[in-house]
Amino acid sequence: MPLVLNNDQLWKRIQNVEGQKFPLIETKRRIEVIKVLNRKVNLKDLEKRKIRTVSRDDIVNCYEYVKENGKYTSKVWKKDPRISGNSLARIIALLAFAVPEEIVPFTQDQGERLFKERLRGIRKKDC
Repeated sequence: MPLVLNNDQLWKRIQNVEGQKFPLIETKRRIEVIKVLNRKVNLKDLEKRKIRTVSRDDIVNCYEYVKENGKYTSKVWKKDPRISGNSLARIIALLAFAVPEEIVPFTQDQGERLFKERLRGIRKKDC
């Protein structure tokens, strides 16, 4: 299934999960979508009780990368200047939660092995 949402449609999907909780892909720590604003999302780590901000640009750029390349992994993130900060785990889990009919999460333990590097990421559902 091709990823078909434009940036505004994607942001509407992110807005629809405001107030909901989702797990991080690898650690399964619970995250709550506290507030979705025009340019950012406030996410709360329920275990650490910390609120982190993730920019709209980072979320959209990650989605666009998956749209173009089929998946986005931790290995790509290390080399990709489009996604800033240390928010990859939150971004990919949020996208997998907000757009489950298009995107699925994976970890190295589910068959993604590359040079013994531990990978986590998201991919198109049909890949």
